[in-house]
Amino acid sequence: MKLRNLRHYILTLIGAIVLLGNASAVYAIPTLSFSVDGGAAIYCADGDACDMSTTPGVVMMSSTFGGVYTVNVTTGVTKPVLPGSNMDLNNVTITTLAPGAHTLQIMFSETGFTTYGGAGASFGGTLSNLLGLPGSTVSASAYFGTTNTLFDMGNFIGTSGTIPANGAFATNFGGPGPTGGTFSLTQVLFLNTSGAGTLFSGDFSLAVNPEPASIVLLGTVLLFTTAALGRKRRRS
Repeated sequence: MKLRNLRHYILTLIGAIVLLGNASAVYAIPTLSFSVDGGAAIYCADGDACDMSTTPGVVMMSSTFGGVYTVNVTTGVTKPVLPGSNMDLNNVTITTLAPGAHTLQIMFSETGFTTYGGAGASFGGTLSNLLGLPGSTVSASAYFGTTNTLFDMGNFIGTSGTIPANGAFATNFGGPGPTGGTFSLTQVLFLNTSGAGTLFSGDFSLAVNPEPASIVLLGTVLLFTTAALGRKRRRS
C-alpha cells in the first residue's frame, strides 16, 4: 500500500514538473511595446485594457505617445491565429505631431515557438512628409531568443536596413533561425522623423520555416513506408 502511494506521489510530481516546464508555451502573452526618443517603454499585452481586440493572439492598440506620435490601430498578430512560428506587425499608421528630430520604436514579441529553420521577413509601406521635410527614415529588424522570454534579442535574424522617406517601398530580408528548443520572436520597427507632418503606414511579417533536413527526413520515411507496403502487397 505504501509503495503504491509512493508511486502515485512520484507520478504526480513528475506531471507537475512537466506542466511547469511547458507553462511559458501554454500561457505565452504576445505583447506590443512603444518607446519615444529612447524613453521608458509603454507595454500592451494580449487581453490588457489597452488591447482593442478580443481575439487571442491579436494585440491592437491606438494612442498618442509623448505628444510626438499618434499611432493609429497598430496590430500584432501571432499564434493561435497564425500557424507555426509566424508573427505579423500590421496596420501600423503613424503621424508625427511635434517639430524637430524624434524617434519611435515599436516592438512586438511572443514566446513559446517550436518551429525551427531559417527565418524570412517582408516589410513594406509608405513613408513621406506632408511638408516636404527631408531626413526621415524607417527600418525593420527581427530577432529570436533562446531564453524563451519576451523581447529577448540575443540572436539577430536580419534587418531591412535604413529606408528613407521617398514614398512607397517594399523589401524582403532573412537570416538564420533557431535549430532547437522553445524560443521567442521579436519584431522591431524603428522610425526616425525629422519634423511634424511625417507619415508612415506599413506592414512587417516574420516567419520561421521548417528545416530542409526535416523535410528530407519526412520524405525518406514516406519513401521507405511506401516501399515496405509495396513489398507486403507483392508477398500477399
